[in-house]
Amino acid sequence: MSKYPDECILDLFHKLKNGVSWKKITKQLNKKYNFQNDQSHYRNLFHRYKDRFELSENEKLTIDMIREAATARKGRTASNKKLKKVLDEWDVTDHLVDDFTRIAAKLTGNRTVIKKAKANTLNVGNANMTMALDISDIHGGLKTKFYDYKKIRLRLKKLVNVFLEEYDRNSRTHNVEDFVIGLNGDMIHNDKLHEDSSKACEESTPGQLYNVTEILFEAVIEPLALVGLPIRVVATAGNHDRSCKSRAMFQQGKEGYTWTVYKTLELLTKKLKYDNIEFIIPEGYGAVLKIQGSNILYEHGDMIKGSTEAILRTHLNNRSEQYQMILHGLRIGHFHSFRQFGRKIIINGGLVCGDDFSDSSGYAAEPVQTIVTYCKSPNRKNSLYKVFPVILPK
Repeated sequence: MSKYPDECILDLFHKLKNGVSWKKITKQLNKKYNFQNDQSHYRNLFHRYKDRFELSENEKLTIDMIREAATARKGRTASNKKLKKVLDEWDVTDHLVDDFTRIAAKLTGNRTVIKKAKANTLNVGNANMTMALDISDIHGGLKTKFYDYKKIRLRLKKLVNVFLEEYDRNSRTHNVEDFVIGLNGDMIHNDKLHEDSSKACEESTPGQLYNVTEILFEAVIEPLALVGLPIRVVATAGNHDRSCKSRAMFQQGKEGYTWTVYKTLELLTKKLKYDNIEFIIPEGYGAVLKIQGSNILYEHGDMIKGSTEAILRTHLNNRSEQYQMILHGLRIGHFHSFRQFGRKIIINGGLVCGDDFSDSSGYAAEPVQTIVTYCKSPNRKNSLYKVFPVILPK
């Protein structure tokens, strides 16, 4: 059972609907309900209960919230009186369902614009931190007895929940300054990539592009945007994202199908005024991000001929010469199996498992994605702090 009373939860959503900042929400709710929470607690509370404020197809709130509200209006207990007071602030009349529908439409239709969070406000003197979420090899549209769009949404939501739990923990000991979301290729399966690709797909490539865009926005981009921290989304193309059958050599990013996915996600965040999000969408194979002082290279990995440590270290050295800079880390996907080599190289796992590629290649069939944290240190050049491979439900 939640330690937060129902009236506190409704209070939170009411304040968000009216554009109150997280800083003021924290101060007001702590005072009103005698809590001693920081902003991260109320952000997590929002994510825990936001699904109960989503509209169904007929634009009604989920039945449990309606019943709770109706009970509160008729109740005689002190708790219900408090809840009724909050409901009254929401202009609840005798037509309870209609009014809740109207309020929820405002809440979901006009999303709150959340200002960028300021660093060093909660934990003065603690080390600054960047949290990165590496996502690759979704293969949207692939259909097996273990995998479909429903599984993709389920696993991504679980991944983001774990990420937010880690954010809550890290916020107690560090100043979490920003997030990085790495969308590192193979977002779709592509029914035309190989001669027999269509046999493994539940729909054609255009449908895959639409569904993956929707899932990524609803399950990943928006929940993390609402935290309010600055976010950089680096979005690269994979081999399944390409529009040609052979290995792409010209503008792998811009000429790939997922250019549409990434640019649409960028457009959505701009239209909804999520000004805390910046997209880095390379026209070529990859991009370098500076994270807490370290230069981290993101690329899918299909241009690399092998996944041994020696091959990957050689590749990273070659890219360093190409960029004319020291590269402190390489982040790739492609091989569907999580591996880490020292402090520099991380191969992300695949969201998919039990697919023919993994089985035929002999890779582990666990769905794994990775959370990586970075902190500056005077004692080392590489800012890598912690690597957390998240094994997701099958």
